[in-house]
Amino acid sequence: LHQRAKGLRILLHGISSNHRSPYLAPHVKSGLSAGDDVLSIALRGVLGRGHDHFHAGLTNDLHEVIADPDLSGYQEISLIGCSMGGLVTLNFALECKDSRVRGVAAICPPIQLDVIQAHLDQPQQALYRRLILSRIKTPYQSIWHNAQRAQMPLGSDLQAVLSARSIEEWDRVVILPRFEFESTDEYYAQVSISTAQLQEAPIPSLLVFDRGDPMIPLPLLNLTENLVKPSYESLCTIKFTRGGGHINFPRALDLGYEGSLGIAGQVGAWFNTLK
Repeated sequence: LHQRAKGLRILLHGISSNHRSPYLAPHVKSGLSAGDDVLSIALRGVLGRGHDHFHAGLTNDLHEVIADPDLSGYQEISLIGCSMGGLVTLNFALECKDSRVRGVAAICPPIQLDVIQAHLDQPQQALYRRLILSRIKTPYQSIWHNAQRAQMPLGSDLQAVLSARSIEEWDRVVILPRFEFESTDEYYAQVSISTAQLQEAPIPSLLVFDRGDPMIPLPLLNLTENLVKPSYESLCTIKFTRGGGHINFPRALDLGYEGSLGIAGQVGAWFNTLK
């Protein structure tokens, strides 16, 4: 980042990927094409470096990044979070006081984490569940050892972590001891985003879901496009698409905004409506 631009676009990835995942590339291109600088952030611990781990509502790192003096020259900041990164982004939007943040976009965010956990832990979701767990255990093992060497233990039983077979079990043996939640129910309740919170968020937000998403069961979330009604009182917009999946959308996706088609182009066009 050289602050040649007045705007900065920040990207956050999902739970089982990282800041260089291919699905983020169109958003990088879109941000650069709009004249913004782009910063893609790796959530805490996902690279197997350092000695700590993230959770779905951990916004500390975003606050620190945006408050960094090296970024003080940016006049406008926009954020895009995908999947779990989208939930982190929405939690950040509820807390943010920086007037430079003009809007946040959350793509397929698991806004009601208890519902998502129960869905993914069903027998018929075994493929997706195993894929997620296999991808997050390896870097966790590295940071667990790093934390031991740094005399800053994470409080988890590594063997229990590596043998976890469900999302609930992972959260119970990884998240609870590190962040001192009393139960997974408390964790899910604290980091989930209600529709009332969406309506009250002080920063414009765009949520995009695909009806065919195997990981985000829309009928169970009771979401509709009319749930958050457009008005001067609500800064939240919800869009539903067809023909995609989890953070995967048709190339010619049109959300109704004047700009390039596709998820990245349409999200970028939504940001343009906020200027």
